[in-house]
Amino acid sequence: MIKKLILIIPLTIASIVAQPIIQTQAIELSDGTVTFAKSPRLLDAFTTFKSVRITRSRYYFTFELPPDAGEPLQRMTFRQGKAPESIRLLPDDTNAFQGRPRDKERELAIQNVNYNEDNDTIDVVFDPPISPGTTFTIGLRSVRNPDFAGVYLYRVKAYPRGDKSIGLDLGVGRFHFFDDFDSY
Repeated sequence: MIKKLILIIPLTIASIVAQPIIQTQAIELSDGTVTFAKSPRLLDAFTTFKSVRITRSRYYFTFELPPDAGEPLQRMTFRQGKAPESIRLLPDDTNAFQGRPRDKERELAIQNVNYNEDNDTIDVVFDPPISPGTTFTIGLRSVRNPDFAGVYLYRVKAYPRGDKSIGLDLGVGRFHFFDDFDSY
């Protein structure tokens, strides 16, 4: 009886270890459009300087692409909402990396960045796309912080890999700028 028990335990452990990893598939609609099986999440948004009129501040957005997203992330868009003024960004100074701003792991390859000043939208395209299971940060550089104190919002969308993909709205990144007479 003891010999049988000893033999059963290693077989049970081996069968648990040998179980295949379940991968979530992306959702593909009948017309071939692809979307995420599980949405990426906007974890944080902050700026390096909160005072008005500071030049070349960086606006960081940190995201999590869950392991069961089903599809890599290829593109992100950021659109400034209504505000006292538009914040001009420097698209050529955009960066992205795996991890968080205080815990950078490795740079992520950006294929291109397009900035549309007419509608205050910036598109960031990755090549290669970002793999599921990744926490990553995108840093947008401003020409300068706004002249007027207040709350400035950026609506964020994430798009999976592919030419025919549906972007998911991840919410807004919120930045509060103060003039020198306001308290933090």
